Amino acid sequence: MKKNIILLFVVLLFGSVCVSMEYFGASIPLSGETAVDAKWQPEILSVVYSRAARATDNCNKILFKDTKFLSHKGAVVRNSDGEVISGVWQEEWIVNACGQEVSVSVKLDQRQFGTSFKKSNLLRYDIGKGKIID
Repeated sequence: MKKNIILLFVVLLFGSVCVSMEYFGASIPLSGETAVDAKWQPEILSVVYSRAARATDNCNKILFKDTKFLSHKGAVVRNSDGEVISGVWQEEWIVNACGQEVSVSVKLDQRQFGTSFKKSNLLRYDIGKGKIID
């Protein structure tokens, strides 16, 4: 019995460590209202950081701040586990770039075969291929 309790404690300890990770100082999963799955958040965040750097004369001190869900709640359909399975919605991702707050609008499209997103400035990113599409 004592051995089982110790084993359970070890599993819970390491399980909680594996669930959370960092990406350029931001804890994944991100805080805020985002409906984006944690596995795709670093992909989108890298493009958001890039856009923020360009908007602030190549600032290299960028920190994640928040996400806001801008669409109506019915825009996203979730399964019984709470995972997004379909929907088209818009979010605002907010970062601090050299002391300046920068907001990037991201349009997301979750279909049966994956997720894609577009930023309001028409820069599109294909998550499946891991590249920006001009």
